[in-house]
Amino acid sequence: MKASYRLLLCLLSLLLVASLSAGDYSKLPLKEDQSQAKSNFMAGVKLGKKGKFDRANSFFKQVVQADREYSLGQLALYIGEDAVNGKLKKKPAKSLFKAMEALKKGSSKKALKEVGKAIKKNRAYPRSYYFQALLYEARGQVNEAVDALSAAIGQDSLYFPAVELRGRLRFQREDYRPAISDFSRALELNPEAPELYQLRAEAYHALGACKKALADYTYLLKHDRVTAEILENRALCYLHVGKYRSALKDFRAVIKMRPDWAPAHVNLGNCYYQTGKTSRAIDSFNRALALDSTLLEAQYLRGMAFVDLGIYDEALIDLNAYLEQRPDDARARFKRGRAYQERGQLRKALADFDAALQADPNHLWANYYRGMALDKLGRAKAAIQAYRKFLRLDGKQHKDHVRYAQTRIRMLK
Repeated sequence: MKASYRLLLCLLSLLLVASLSAGDYSKLPLKEDQSQAKSNFMAGVKLGKKGKFDRANSFFKQVVQADREYSLGQLALYIGEDAVNGKLKKKPAKSLFKAMEALKKGSSKKALKEVGKAIKKNRAYPRSYYFQALLYEARGQVNEAVDALSAAIGQDSLYFPAVELRGRLRFQREDYRPAISDFSRALELNPEAPELYQLRAEAYHALGACKKALADYTYLLKHDRVTAEILENRALCYLHVGKYRSALKDFRAVIKMRPDWAPAHVNLGNCYYQTGKTSRAIDSFNRALALDSTLLEAQYLRGMAFVDLGIYDEALIDLNAYLEQRPDDARARFKRGRAYQERGQLRKALADFDAALQADPNHLWANYYRGMALDKLGRAKAAIQAYRKFLRLDGKQHKDHVRYAQTRIRMLK
């Protein structure tokens, strides 16, 4: 395959993700066996760059009729039609077709230059900016692409393809709030774009706005399609907001669809763990690790569950393995400290509590159990300080622990 054709394929495949609607040419797939469509497209481009727009459009119409998803053909047809009906003057239209020819020949730099000429000749034409954005995106210049799309939207706020693509690019660079704004606007313009509900849900999810994400995931599952990915994402949101019964239902459905998907077993186990069903949680973690022994999260959670059940030897095996990879995890250091403490290995426990508190000085229970470890080691002054820190953080929420800490402070003075 020639380099020029690979470049064109790269541009087209990058834009496959966008939805096709009236006036939407943001999908740009190009199949190698569509030789007639490519031939017609290039014949139209050659006529377009000479200003013979009527004849060019006859070729572009054939391209679109043969493959409605060949959206570079759609874009060319709209430009040609705009040139015929007077929405776009001849010179900028010719520059845009020259840009398409340059792109076909593998020169995205020259294509950008021609698009730039078209913009200088007519700054009010949104499709020029959109084409410019496509070229920038294909070159990996996402920020420039977003700027070009903003310019297109500035000329036409109802321009769905530009709004949608800008949302996708903002999502790609993890600029989630503006992406959500774009997806919401795009859905106002075209409510029948299910993929945008999924992208907006994922953006909400990334921001921790799980209630809003739940609404979009549920809409997708009800009106579009049921997939393991969407079910699992919704289940994670249910887990985040404390709706454990709903989360369990979704996680079980995911495993029914994908029984060998190890992360789904981890998530199901986590849900069991959060609801106090510790033995079931361990069964799920065992299944996950049998499918993929490298899953650190499964090791970590199983170790936590073993500590809660008082199975300290197994807990230490899992937590030691986890902490070899993630030594700064305050949660794991605290939980391992508890295992050591219950086994009477107080100095090791104290070292873990200290490490947990270095990462999170306001860790409530690390302060409490550190006080207990210091107390048993005979370090009265340090124990009192730890107990007092616990009391300040607790605010008398855990009455039994508060009474114990207060009692020990009085006795140690």
